[in-house]
Order: sequence, then structure tokens, then C-alpha cells
Amino acid sequence: MFSSTRAESVKRDLQQVERDLSVHKHVSAALHDLGTLLRDTENRNSPTTKSLIPLVVSFYHKQQFGVLRVLVNFCADSVENRRYLLSDEDSVKKFWDDAVATEIVEVNHDEGVEGEEEQRTLMTLINQFIYSVEEEEKVEFIQKLVDRNVVWWVFAYHQSLRETPDGRQEMLEPMEFLLEYSRYFPELVTRSQFCKITGGYMDSIDPDTDEKDVASFLAHAEFLFNCTCVEDSKENFPVEKISHLFIEVPRDCDERVDILRKLFATCGNIYSFPSYNNWQEMNRKVKDLAGSWSFLMASAAISLGNCVTSKETQAKLIEEINRIEPIDSVAHSLFTHKFEDVVYYQAYHFFNNVITKDIATGLLVKANASAFYHNTKVIVDNFPYYKEVGLLYMKFLRKLVTMGFLEGNADPSLFVPVWEYLLHIDESGEVISLILQAFAKARDPTAKIQISLVNKVLQLGNTVDINTLLQKIKTLSIFLKTYSGGEVREMYGAEEYLQHFVPKVGAFLGQLEEALDQPSSADSGDDDTGNVGNGGNGGNVGNPRASAQSTLQNNSRFLALVVQQNLSPMLELHEAEVKGVCDIAFRMVGTAKK
Repeated sequence: MFSSTRAESVKRDLQQVERDLSVHKHVSAALHDLGTLLRDTENRNSPTTKSLIPLVVSFYHKQQFGVLRVLVNFCADSVENRRYLLSDEDSVKKFWDDAVATEIVEVNHDEGVEGEEEQRTLMTLINQFIYSVEEEEKVEFIQKLVDRNVVWWVFAYHQSLRETPDGRQEMLEPMEFLLEYSRYFPELVTRSQFCKITGGYMDSIDPDTDEKDVASFLAHAEFLFNCTCVEDSKENFPVEKISHLFIEVPRDCDERVDILRKLFATCGNIYSFPSYNNWQEMNRKVKDLAGSWSFLMASAAISLGNCVTSKETQAKLIEEINRIEPIDSVAHSLFTHKFEDVVYYQAYHFFNNVITKDIATGLLVKANASAFYHNTKVIVDNFPYYKEVGLLYMKFLRKLVTMGFLEGNADPSLFVPVWEYLLHIDESGEVISLILQAFAKARDPTAKIQISLVNKVLQLGNTVDINTLLQKIKTLSIFLKTYSGGEVREMYGAEEYLQHFVPKVGAFLGQLEEALDQPSSADSGDDDTGNVGNGGNGGNVGNPRASAQSTLQNNSRFLALVVQQNLSPMLELHEAEVKGVCDIAFRMVGTAKK
């Protein structure tokens, strides 16, 4: 509520105030006393008070401060009073027309410019409509203020504050309202308004002392983020201005991460607009990606990654990048960069769309092992908190391993610490399968990391996605076709082989056999979940689920045959431990023959 610097003794009651205002007697004192009376809830909610408002606002041109003070206290903690002040009643509509038409003055506390206190009080009144109010009502009020051109006035007031040192210290007050406007009506924000806020951000820096108002930085950054949280915008927001904003954020301030994340997300939102042409400013973006500033690198990577929609656009982008910087150099810069904030690893969206066999092979060299480990560790450690970023990185690893090792000739043994660290999260399962395939391709029975990889592949939960399961079956088949039973035994060591490897293979086959013996979802009426454990149907032509189940049956029995071939030579040495697994494999193969 708004109090006055004058004495708070109230000389009039509501009836006396009404009489004085009606005859234009002692208007200034009457308005002051009314403003004070309205600090009381009972007076605020009195029907007499509401009936006085048309009379009060009629004095706006002669008693601006007094009228505004009354209205501030009239609206305090009262939804109905706020709703009335935004109604279509002629007197209050005229008040808003007059208020937003009032000339805005520059703020200079030393000179006490006339009108300065009045416009500050008008801003206080406007903010009343966003304080202590339910979201639905807040939206209603902001929409009304948009209709009354009040938002235009707030931007103009914000603009005036930017122009003087005293004013810059007060920018947060209009920003409170503008943040709510951008949050609830992002689609209404224009390019001009966007530019005013980027300007306000830069004006949060004292030109004389270079002191930076980080709270103001954060408010302006949040506005920019809010107004880009739309499906698309035709406003052509100047995203290139954002890079200038990020550079100004002090490294030692508590708000640094929040500010930079808001700015980064703003860039990402704009680059994702269907109307935005990511092929523009190619030179700047490639230079940024090849540079060393995390914010610029990640932002550029997202935009460049968005250029790719097909093999043709991928080739075109690589050609464009090569025209500016060698693609291998750009890829190396991103792959080895250690981002200080995990959200910047969204930059790997670039790799997911641009990576080729040549790029992947070029990255998978010994010199990059340390950076590769560091970046993977950051992702794994933060996976529970930033799952979307983690899943994006897993997608990158799947492509990297496939293209670099399985299709290319890179050496997986150079990155054993990376593979070991990936074992800490369940979500790396598909990547682990591909890595094991890469080691099998290299055929090195002395590579002990394969033990951990095999153990991970052999793990099955209560339910597992059928595609993941098919990948596991394929991987185990490749591994057991590559190495003989004796080589696997030597790799594990006799004791570990018998106590862990053989029982786990048996358990894996047992679960497969049980799953394949279950009735199909079509027969049982179960929902089609795509998870093993809910049955499957091998006989429904044209049914993707049925096709996957048929593939699962065939691949499972092929794995059983491979297990049988791999373990049979071990029967002579370890019949007691191996025979049970061979029996399961024999049953599965026999069922297939029938």
C-alpha cells in the first residue's frame, strides 16, 4: 500500500471526503485523506469508496499524485477493485487514456524534475495488477492493460529510465510488469520491444564505473526468454544481439548461471522457429563454433545443426563450413571443448545431424581421449538432473561408435576409461552394446573391458524395450561368434567364467525362452506396449509389433545356436556348470527346427 510523507492523521471520513470532492473544496487534502483511509480494508471495500472513484479520477490533470495515490491504495489486495478500475466505465477508461498520454520525464533525483514522482506512482499502480492475484485474474488484468495501451506506456517509461544514472537504478520496477506481460502474452511481443529490452540489459551497466546490476541483467534476460517461448514468431528477433549481452555477465556473480541459461535458451528458441532461416549469418556462426566461448559455441552449434534435414542439406552444410573453416577443425573444437555448464552440451545436436564416418574417425584419436573422458563424465554425473541433455549425448555416442568404430577403423581400446564410466548409468545400454561390437570387430581377447561390457549387455530387467533387446541379442551373438569358448574362458579367468559368465548367459537365455513361450498380445488381449514380457505375435502380417516379435524369435534362436556352439566344447571340462545352459540353448534351437 502507498503511504504519504505527510502526517497520517485523518481529518475526514469517507462522507466528508465525498462532500469536499463534490464541491471541489480542499481537493488536495481530501485526496490525501482518502488515500490514507483506503489503507484500511473496510474502507477499501466500502460501496461508498467505489462510487467515489469516477469523481477522484476527474481530478487527474490537476492532482496527479493525489489521484494516483488513492488508486494505488484502492487496488491494494482487492481483486474486485482492480477489476472495476479496468472496467469499461467511461470515467476510468478516460483516466487510462489520460495517464498513458502524460509526457514521460527523465529521472534526475538531484534536480527533482516535475512529474518524476507521479510517473513512478503510476508504475506502482500498474504493478498492483500483478501482485497477490491468481494466475487467471492476472492474465485478465494484463490483457485489459494491453487493450488500454498501458503496456506501451510501461515500455516508454522503461526507455526513459535507461537514459539517466538515477533512472537505471529503477528499471526493475517496470521490468516486474513486463516480465509478466512476456510470460503470459509472449506472442504479442514485437521486435521493437525485444530490442528495447536488449538495450535495457546493456544499460544495466554504469557507463562511468562499469558496475553491473546483475539483478537487472537477470530480469531482462528472463523477458527475452519468455517472449521466445512460442511455436513461431514473425517478428525476426535480432538473435545476434544476444552474444553481446552474454559477454557482460560478471564471472563471479551468483546469478551468472541463471542469466546465461536464459540467454542461451533464448537463442535456442529463436533458432527453432520454423520462420527462422538458420542458414543466415553462416560466417559468424562457424567462427563462433570454432572459437572458445562456451555460450557462443553452443548457440552456434544448435543453429548449424538445425540446418540439416536430409543427406543433401548435411552435405551442403559441410561444404559451407569448409568454405569458412575446415570441418575437421570445427568438429575437433567442439568435441574437445570442456563446457562449464552442462546445458551447453546441447551443442552436440550439431554432431547428431552433421557427423559422418570421416568426422567420427577423425575425432576418435588418442590426443582427444582426455577431453572425451571429461565430457562423458560430466554427462554421466549430471544425468539424473539433466536427462534430456544426457539422452542427446547418448544419441551422439551411438552415432560416433557406429561410424567411427563399426564403419570406420578407429581403435576402441584408446578410450577404455570412457567406456568404464558409461557403465554407471542404465541409459548407456545401447551404446555399451555397440562398443562391445566394436571390440569384437577389433578381435582382441586380451581387452579386459569386454568383461564389464558383456556383463552389462547380459542384464535384463523385468521388462525391456524390444529394440533394446534385439540389440543385446545381436551383440552377444557377434561376441560369441568372434571368440571361442576357450578364449572367453581365458578372458574371464576360469573361476570368474564359471561363477559369473556362464550363469548370466543361462539366465539371459532363460528369460528369452520364457518370453517367447508366452501367448501373444493379440491372443491374450494385452495392450501393445512394445515390451518383452507382454507377449508377441509372429503371425500378423503388416503389424509392426508382430514383425518385431517375429524378428525377436528368429534372433533369439540364432543366439541360442551360437551359445550352443560356443559352450559345447566346454562340456568336457565343466559339464556340471555348462550343461544347464546348453540344455536351454538346445531346447530353443529345437523349437525353431520344429
